[in-house]
Formats: sequence, structure tokens, C-alpha cells
Amino acid sequence: MPVDESQAKEYRNLYLRNQEHLMYSQPQRTEEFYTVDGQWRLLKDQRQAFAAGSAYTFGIFCDRDLVGRVALSGVERGPFQNAHIGFFVDKSAQHRGIATQAVRLAVDFGFNEARLHRIDAAVMPGNLSSMRVLEKNGFQVIGLSPRHLQIAGGWRDHVLLAVTREIYADRAEPPQQVVIG
Repeated sequence: MPVDESQAKEYRNLYLRNQEHLMYSQPQRTEEFYTVDGQWRLLKDQRQAFAAGSAYTFGIFCDRDLVGRVALSGVERGPFQNAHIGFFVDKSAQHRGIATQAVRLAVDFGFNEARLHRIDAAVMPGNLSSMRVLEKNGFQVIGLSPRHLQIAGGWRDHVLLAVTREIYADRAEPPQQVVIG
């Protein structure tokens, strides 16, 4: 189930709690992003993109609490059938396998529902936790992209990873405690 505008306050609170934590791994956000109205508009756009098949954004829920976000964005059809995955988990919910399970659910959706062939990711070299989450889900390092994204005021290198439907078929058992929606 895609995100929807009724979750705007929850998302605003999630991002406010993690604003400092995310400033070194995600692009800089506007002040409006951290408001209920800003989140409402963003969630509306994400719901519409989901319906159009151009991006698929999910909240990560553990014990019914919103603890993160995972998205398949930049969907490219035709001969590529590719999307980019991005995710984060609340700083208080990290190191419990939640991100690994949420990424697994999103990749399952990407291959089985959205009918993608390949999903890629870009991670800053020092973000070993995120690289490990991706590797547990079958992603393999395919290269380094110099000055890939502007993060924390500078252009940062990113390690590129990808998984195809064929590689992913050999993944581990399905998740237990996490729901995305």
C-alpha cells in the first residue's frame, strides 16, 4: 500500500526526530519539508507517482509505529526495467534488522508487483550499515560514482550497487517483524 496524505504528521515527526542524524547522508531539505503541510504535499506527490508507476514509496512500520521510509524511485521502463532504491530507519530503531527486512519487502514488490528487472542504489563509502543492508539483499557493488550527490554542502562520492531479478531469486528467508505500506 502506498503512502498517503493522512500520514503527514507522522512523517513530519519522523523527519524532525532524525533531522540531525540524516544531514550527513541525505540531500539538504527546505524548511517546508519539516512541516505537516510540506509532508502532506510530498506524500500526495508520492501517492500519485505510485499510481502512475513512476515511483513506489512506502513507510516502514514496526509494531505499528512509523520507523522509516523506503522508496523505489526513478523507474525506467522499456529495455531497462530499473529503479533506484533509497531507505532510512529512525535512529532509535537501527541495528535491529528493520532496514534489511524493509529493503527485502520493497525489492520483492519491485520484482514481483512492479515487474522490474534491476534495482540499483548509491551509498556513501563510509555508510557501511546501509551497504551491509543492501548486500544482505543480494546487491553487489558495481562501481564508484565520483561527486555523485550533493550532501552536507559538498559533492560526495557514492558506491554504486545493484541487484537483478536473477540474483535476487537466491535471497534469504522472508522478513518477520516489519511491514511496509
